[in-house]
Amino acid sequence: MIKTEYNAIVLGNKMKMSNLLRNRPQNPFNIKITDINTENIDKFVAYADKHQMPKRGHVMIWYKQIPSWLEEEVPNWTAQQVYDFSKSYILALSSFSSVKIDEWDIINEAITKNDFRRNTWYDIVSSQKNDEGDIGFKPYFVKLFKWARQADADVELFYND
Repeated sequence: MIKTEYNAIVLGNKMKMSNLLRNRPQNPFNIKITDINTENIDKFVAYADKHQMPKRGHVMIWYKQIPSWLEEEVPNWTAQQVYDFSKSYILALSSFSSVKIDEWDIINEAITKNDFRRNTWYDIVSSQKNDEGDIGFKPYFVKLFKWARQADADVELFYND
């Protein structure tokens, strides 16, 4: 029934950061694939492959459903640390899912009717410069996609809202 009614499959909550990065990595600015809980991704990929369905990853970066350790630490981070963490997470997750996932939602619900959504990550990158002199959410938003593309040249990248 799934294959006849749907043209792709999305795991949803099981691929959100709160499930994939439950435990704090030894170095959250240099995340290794061994820091990421890939069990659900493996099951998802096996199921989708069995049914010959395209697979969509949802979602790499979202201000909600983040691990509790990260929620506690982020308010104390600099803009550069937000950039470093995000890049490290995207590169590690993309290197694991490359060839396995056909499409990725890179960032979720970051835009409101008139502007970018205000949240802790937004406030940090919008109030401080990173090491390259970037300030504001737009440069951060753009870099998320650049890092994902750097890690996997073939995967389709999306903004999800």
